[in-house]
Amino acid sequence: MHRLVLPALGAIVVCWSTVAGAAEPGEVVITTRDGKQHVGKVLNELQRGYLLKTSSGTEVIDFSDVEDFAQVGAPRASTAAAAPAARSGEVERPWLEARRGFRPGLGIGTLTLPGPNGRSSRLSIATAVLLQLPLEYCFGRFALRATPTLGVQLTNLISGSRLEPLFVAGLDLQFRLSLAEHFGVGLGVYQGGFVGQILTYGGGPSLTLVDVRFGATDQHELSLWASLPFWTAGGIGAPLGALSYSYLF
Repeated sequence: MHRLVLPALGAIVVCWSTVAGAAEPGEVVITTRDGKQHVGKVLNELQRGYLLKTSSGTEVIDFSDVEDFAQVGAPRASTAAAAPAARSGEVERPWLEARRGFRPGLGIGTLTLPGPNGRSSRLSIATAVLLQLPLEYCFGRFALRATPTLGVQLTNLISGSRLEPLFVAGLDLQFRLSLAEHFGVGLGVYQGGFVGQILTYGGGPSLTLVDVRFGATDQHELSLWASLPFWTAGGIGAPLGALSYSYLF
């Protein structure tokens, strides 16, 4: 009899080892309404769904598409009970936790500068193209942001004529506040300079009036920024405004 029992026990042990090693600890199985099963680790619970890392990459599965949600090796549970927990306001929202830490970025934007048009007293609105290198450290809802900028002035928006080329360089230091998952504001100070026939430099308080973030990890950012007033070494001040897009890594 033992000659039959021992091989059978060996086969059971081999099968159990194979099944146990098929998935890593902490993995989940998400079954969507189209019948597909997605196996991987939940990196984050976004407002719209689960950010899931699988063997083929990273994907977002909407809560509305989920039929079943189960831990590997545990009984399946209905998403009807799991999804509200992810969106509950009783605990800290997952997107706040996911933003914590250091995130560098790369951005482009346009800068407007009202002022005199050369030797004429007529108003001009100069526009410049900017390259931005945002550096952010986030504590959750609050973040510290340093944004060096480099750019070149191009045209007068009122007349459409080309202005004398001016190179723009600046540094914006801000305290950012996330009012919601995809919306925030900021307050800080800006120091910058314009290099042409003469060097003009100065600074002033800066405001991020609108900061909109989107994407699976909020990596895309659209910002409307202003510095009011902008004082210079020559004593002549003018407001600055910028609209920019940044990608945060």
